[in-house]
Amino acid sequence: MFKQITTTILIAVFIALLASVTHAQVWTNVPTTNAVGRWGASSVVIGNNFYRVGGSASGFDFNDEFWEYNSVTQAWTRLQNYPGSGRTSTCAFAINGIGYFGMGDDSGSPFNDFWAYNPAGGGTWTQMASFPGPAASVATAFVIGNYGYVGLGHNNGPTIYNDFYQFDPSTGPGGTWTPMDNFPGTSRYVAPGFAIDTLGYVGLGIDSSGLPVDFYSFNPAAPAHSQWKKITPFPGLGRSGTSPFVLCNKGFVALGAENTSGSIIINEVWMYNPAEAPGGSWTRLPDFSGGNRADAQGFVIGDTAYITGGSNNTNNALSDVWDYIPALVTVSPNATICSGSGTVLSANGNSVYTWSPSSGLSTTLTTCDSVPGGTMQTTASPLSTITYTVTEAICSQQYASIMVTVIPGPSISVSANAAICIGSSTALSVTGSASDYTWTPSAGLSSPLISNPTANPTITTTYTVVASNGTCSDERSVKITVNPNPIVYAGINVSITIGQSYTITANSNGLSYSWTPEAVSANGSAAVVKPLSTTQYYVTVTDANGCSATDSVIIYVNLSCNSIFVPDAFSPNGDGINDVFSPMAETPACVESMTFDIYDRWGNKIFESYSLNSAWDGNYKGKTMDNAIFVYSLQATLINGTSVSKKGNISLIK
Repeated sequence: MFKQITTTILIAVFIALLASVTHAQVWTNVPTTNAVGRWGASSVVIGNNFYRVGGSASGFDFNDEFWEYNSVTQAWTRLQNYPGSGRTSTCAFAINGIGYFGMGDDSGSPFNDFWAYNPAGGGTWTQMASFPGPAASVATAFVIGNYGYVGLGHNNGPTIYNDFYQFDPSTGPGGTWTPMDNFPGTSRYVAPGFAIDTLGYVGLGIDSSGLPVDFYSFNPAAPAHSQWKKITPFPGLGRSGTSPFVLCNKGFVALGAENTSGSIIINEVWMYNPAEAPGGSWTRLPDFSGGNRADAQGFVIGDTAYITGGSNNTNNALSDVWDYIPALVTVSPNATICSGSGTVLSANGNSVYTWSPSSGLSTTLTTCDSVPGGTMQTTASPLSTITYTVTEAICSQQYASIMVTVIPGPSISVSANAAICIGSSTALSVTGSASDYTWTPSAGLSSPLISNPTANPTITTTYTVVASNGTCSDERSVKITVNPNPIVYAGINVSITIGQSYTITANSNGLSYSWTPEAVSANGSAAVVKPLSTTQYYVTVTDANGCSATDSVIIYVNLSCNSIFVPDAFSPNGDGINDVFSPMAETPACVESMTFDIYDRWGNKIFESYSLNSAWDGNYKGKTMDNAIFVYSLQATLINGTSVSKKGNISLIK
């Protein structure tokens, strides 16, 4: 990888990056006054105000309070109570400046009444036509055009619904309800719903089997029996009690619980982009900064999204308000890099960003702060100077560009990886267009600052060389594997008598063996020797890696050889005592050669021998000789070079 090494450039870029990039929380806590916590409430937005009905403060109350939150003054105001019974889990939507609230439950039977709230003139409530389907709690609602759409939910018991209806507030004194195609997925409740342009979107929630992840689009203008279409399923775990909202033509599913009992709550935020064909795409955004919660209210005023209320699983409702503005805050400055290296491009703020062109980028889609599957940074490694443009992807706002200037750097190659035996060395080398070299680590090198040092490491080492031309650098690595020498033990020193043979057995983990000086015979780790004088024998062992080791053993030789003794009588009578006759030596191995002859008194040779192991048994031509005196002659040469010559008489006595 090429690197830019000029210190002043690195410092300048670092200071500029610190000055231009400031991390910001995606979600910001909004200071409010008169806030009252609620979970399981329903809400609508009219103008700059957010209106909330009912909900619970502790999990055991079901109130009819009606509150207004002013996004300009950031203050909560309690208004005229909701005219229906106190309740939670209602559904709500707003059409042409009028809010519509209905259904829900008070821990008893669910409701199907609906009420309209007009904030003009101090605010008034009007009862509307009741929901025509089964009375239901935690139903789903959204608005397309001038119509509200309501469906799903359950009866606060085991019955779950999949019906869907259209509400037209412009017809009749209380509006009219028209049945739509039933929801095509499993019947469910607590399912998030939202509308983008002319389509509605519904999915997740709780069904009879658990937490499904399927999602569907709804087109009310389509012919009957074809209004619903399955789209890209939600990529995370199933969940309920979410806080859906729509911002910049993107659908958001935030927070919720990942089990049906609502005890495992989360702070995840996901964005659905219907423009990504086919079926749209899901992107996980930075987690909600206000902590885990479920059954909160999500809403949008202008270009700002809000989340308020909900429960963090302590049976206490939360009253805080958090806002989210998808706007780019800063981008990193222009950068200069060396050819083959890269630089980090940063966009910081509360959004998702798209980088273009894609050439040389590690990713073209990034998100702010720490998010699984994404980061606000992308790495640019262009081959030549290029200008990148970053676009805020939620509301598609264009922002300044970043130029990455590429300057050429050295190009080097390094010698191949090598293997040596411990104690040996090998030459490293670099070729290329560099002027300065630095090898690391320096241990075992003849010099770390030349292009061709000699390496003599004691352990396996990867050497990295950074070669520079004064501005840019290139680095390469070479691995030197250090193999251990084999272990060899030739044994302890021994003493033998001259003329004896001895087998040396080497103990080793090697493969081949070499003996010096030359042995009488050698077979691998064993060698037979017969030295005439004290000798040091060396065995060299070589293993599969070509590494070798040597050990030695000293064979001490006793050089004392006495003369040969010849008896003067024997008695071949078969009693097992002195039955045969031959010369004798204290050290038979000392006799290198001999000739031993026996003659009778007439001079006839009756026995001859060339070895101490050959003895006369008193017979001649198959007959036992009588008692008599015989003459012998001995001529011998000892291994130390001494000549022996003896003559004498032998008495045969039976």
